[in-house]
Amino acid sequence: FYGDMKGAPRVREKVADFFDWALLNDEAPHGYSFNPDNVIIGPGCTSLLDTLAWNLADAGEGIIVPAPYYPAFDNDFCVRAELKIIPAEQEQADGSFALTEAALEAAAESAKAQGITARILV
Repeated sequence: FYGDMKGAPRVREKVADFFDWALLNDEAPHGYSFNPDNVIIGPGCTSLLDTLAWNLADAGEGIIVPAPYYPAFDNDFCVRAELKIIPAEQEQADGSFALTEAALEAAAESAKAQGITARILV
């Protein structure tokens, strides 16, 4: 017997409830709330990121990633899905990083100049 491939229904319900509370403050704008059927629980970030990359883009397309980034992203996005990472360089101030609109635009322009279709933004 196998369980639900999206994860245990009770866990997905609790995660959806948490998102409602944490992100919507229990107030559903325009009647929106998180649907447990749209929550997927996986065995770790690497497998989930790999699955997203595989399903959202085709080989050779790009993924814009704020840089610096976690080095394992090179594996997560590039090995099976064969995506091209396009770094969006963050500004650093006071020991923290900030992603700006200018950095995203520069990354998108860099992708275009390289002939890469940027399909995903992380």
